Amino acid sequence: MNCNKYTMKSRFFSNLVTQLTILFTLFFSTLSFGQTSCDHYLELYDSYGDGWNNASLNIIVGTTTYGPITLASGGSFTQTFQAVDGDDISVEWVADGSWPGEISFQFRANDGSNLGPLYSGLAVGSTTLVGTASCPNCLAPGNVQIAGITSSTADVSFVDGNSVIANNYEIEYGPGGFTQGTGTTFTTTSSPTGISGLTPGTTYDLYIRTVCGTGNESPWSVPTSFTTSLICPVTNGTYCYDNASTEWINVVVVN
Repeated sequence: MNCNKYTMKSRFFSNLVTQLTILFTLFFSTLSFGQTSCDHYLELYDSYGDGWNNASLNIIVGTTTYGPITLASGGSFTQTFQAVDGDDISVEWVADGSWPGEISFQFRANDGSNLGPLYSGLAVGSTTLVGTASCPNCLAPGNVQIAGITSSTADVSFVDGNSVIANNYEIEYGPGGFTQGTGTTFTTTSSPTGISGLTPGTTYDLYIRTVCGTGNESPWSVPTSFTTSLICPVTNGTYCYDNASTEWINVVVVN
């Protein structure tokens, strides 16, 4: 009898059984305890438009804390964060900053609906339960980005967090603040995708949703805003003037 050969076979089958056991455990753990995570949103506002002036908060999702989060400048900003379906979402107010009366914020669920009220005036160190995370079975695209913006075109990219391949994605866009259902819509099967025929110097809002199957669409994403560039005027041509009076002016041409 070849003992070395027998030992090698024993080790092979032992390792195989171990690997199958791990795969079996992971598979059934996923079936039993698998949870879906999806994007949720925190919209930060400052009424004066100069940021939060060192005020900050933490987002608590289940047992995980994200933060500190602040509005560094400007009047608004949307912070995206992941939450598992069924997790409690809470907010911890960390610091008031210089002008706490200017500050407010709103949590939103994956479908863009309000999660809790519009918050303001929380006490430093306090923790407030906002609500419960909810993820649909067909997730809206996340990490929506607008790049390559010109006076009439833009490129849209996004990430699909679904485990199955989507049929397609619906995109709707229109002038900033437009009512959904009245904008321009089209479908695409891939990211990135291009938009053309835009108006120069115009701010647009863009929404996108996933079509997972017939009659199974995700909620629309929260709006993503972008502004097309201006077209510079022609700097050469024929110019007429009146000899009755002469006035010298300095002209700066920006190309």
